[in-house]
Amino acid sequence: MAVTFEEDSGSPKERRDRTSFHATRTGKILWSMRDAFIDEHMLPFPQQYPFTSKYLATVRSIQFAPYGKDLPSGDSSKQSYPNAQVTIQYSTPSVTDQLQQDPVTERIDAFTKHIPLDHKQFQWGAGTGKPVVSRREAPTRVIRGFHYTKTFRAVAQLPETLLTYIDCVNSVAVVPTSVGFENLVFLKETLLFNAPQITRTVDRFGEVAVQLSYKFTCLQNWDIVDHENPPEDPTALGWNAWFRAETQNFEHMYRLDETDTDKYFRPHPAKNFLDIFS
Repeated sequence: MAVTFEEDSGSPKERRDRTSFHATRTGKILWSMRDAFIDEHMLPFPQQYPFTSKYLATVRSIQFAPYGKDLPSGDSSKQSYPNAQVTIQYSTPSVTDQLQQDPVTERIDAFTKHIPLDHKQFQWGAGTGKPVVSRREAPTRVIRGFHYTKTFRAVAQLPETLLTYIDCVNSVAVVPTSVGFENLVFLKETLLFNAPQITRTVDRFGEVAVQLSYKFTCLQNWDIVDHENPPEDPTALGWNAWFRAETQNFEHMYRLDETDTDKYFRPHPAKNFLDIFS
């Protein structure tokens, strides 16, 4: 049953400024219906201001006081009154308020990719004399990985080194410090920094907020020489290893006359992205 709310004369009062809209409603309800009134206006979501649809203002606070000159009744220790004076405050959240509700978010999206295997190493059926698998019939090897995104909302200033991270991999193992990801370890050279995403939002009042998303792709590319008896703790070769069809394994590849230090994906030289994960 809805709580009866008797709105005062002169209510509501509205105020608009450069970045927000505010409204105040006052009125009377039964003192005993205070909890029900709060539930009605705040649960499961704050109620929207009913007198305009232009501004999506919702309930921010509800205040109660004894109504007029009502005297307390019943048990004096409980200080009960016949009626309550109600003050309801509404306002619109600014774009910064909305972004700061979740200042940092993290997301993991798993993926797979398929690498065609050498068709000459397979045949239809066991034993000798069986037909060899054609190139278009060759099976694939499934490579598993995941995309890791860390988003900072309402960023005040963009880092100067933002673009220098692109195409770099971590030169040592990195452990995220965020709650829920403590057991996640990015082994050496398995984490590739992709181009970041920068979003600039301007609300209807002209307030500006900037959101920054760091995007990584993790590929372990395990070194497993014997696939029939794989080791319990294989080595992750990371992004600087490619699948070699002849050996059916991941191996390091270099340009002609290059040394072991000339890697295709550059290991990050300094902070190993720790300034992002901290």
